[in-house]
Amino acid sequence: MEGILAILAPMPQTITITDIIAYLILGLACIGLAILCIHYWPDIMRIVSSPQAIEDWLAGFGPWAPVVFIAAQFLQVVVFVIPGEVTQLAGGFLFGIGPGLLYSLIGIGLGSTFAFLVARKLGLAFVTRLFGATQV
Repeated sequence: MEGILAILAPMPQTITITDIIAYLILGLACIGLAILCIHYWPDIMRIVSSPQAIEDWLAGFGPWAPVVFIAAQFLQVVVFVIPGEVTQLAGGFLFGIGPGLLYSLIGIGLGSTFAFLVARKLGLAFVTRLFGATQV
């Protein structure tokens, strides 16, 4: 038990100017994303309501549709309220099975990598401060 407590204890670390800038950018990005989600919530819910609605929305972007779809998949991982199954089905319908799968994997991979890097940067000390040592 003593070994587990030693692992959970926050490690002392110095905060550099790079850390402060990274936290500031991350905080501003989260606030900006929250504001955008609140402002566009009715549109977002209309778009993600069905694969056909997503397909129609993506088709409006023309040749940029794959890039927008990859960005949507990225956001689907980072912003957990966007249903993944609906976007993935729409990608398969719009682009075909092969390209739809590839675009989904790229977006999901980028979103997962981003989430991992943020978690790694903020680390155990942040999660412990957020939820308390007893819940971590």
